[in-house]
Formats: sequence, structure tokens, C-alpha cells
Amino acid sequence: MILPTVSFAIFIAWNTRLSQLYFWPNVAVVFWISANAFWMCCEFFSPLANFEFLAAIPFGLGLAAIIYHIIHLNKLENRKLF
Repeated sequence: MILPTVSFAIFIAWNTRLSQLYFWPNVAVVFWISANAFWMCCEFFSPLANFEFLAAIPFGLGLAAIIYHIIHLNKLENRKLF
């Protein structure tokens, strides 16, 4: 179930690569799905349970993609963040 889900998320992100509105949120979704898949594998295979904290890396990358998206959109619209 992991491979088709991640593959389809990558496919969607790739197809929206030219869209300034949709690309970075789709990249964030790819990172978040990957992080969840890694987390589930760590939970299922108990010897990997010590490495669950590594799922924070793709979660953080997804958050960074959304923050970049928000900052980039605000620069395009020439307005202040707050």
C-alpha cells in the first residue's frame, strides 16, 4: 500500500511542477505520506522501533515546503505576512 500511495503523490507533484499555486503543497504531501509510511513500518517491525524519531525529518521538510510556499506567495502578491 505504501508504494502506490507515495508513487501517486510524486506523480501529482510532478504534474503540478509548473504551477506556482499547487507544487509546494503537493511536495509537502509527498514528504508527509513518506513520513507516515516510515512511521508505520517502524511500528510494525519492532526492531526498527528505535528509529521512529527519524520520521520527524520528512515531517519537518513538509512543514518547510509549506512555509516556503506561504512566503513565496506573499512575495508574489507584494504584501506583508502579518
